[in-house]
Amino acid sequence: TLLRTPVTYPRRDYERYVELEIKHGRVAMLATLGVITTEAGFRWPGYISKSLDLKFSDIPGGALDSYAAVPALGWLQIVGVVILLELAAGATPPGD
Repeated sequence: TLLRTPVTYPRRDYERYVELEIKHGRVAMLATLGVITTEAGFRWPGYISKSLDLKFSDIPGGALDSYAAVPALGWLQIVGVVILLELAAGATPPGD
């Protein structure tokens, strides 16, 4: 009965995997560009958090160091914007 029932998984569409792979590649390229530009010394002017008296120039350039230096509410804002962009635009097809 239940133990004899074969396990079936929903078939995924190949096009969806292609779309996700393109999206992940674009995110990885942007992340790499962000690390390169911050390591080169480019920073936004002003404060990343006025209440913590933390300027953009105070954030270190390395990927893991900068992750630890940004306040939790800053990461919440970043994730929120990414979610909004994902829901509004979604992934663009290859070549666009």
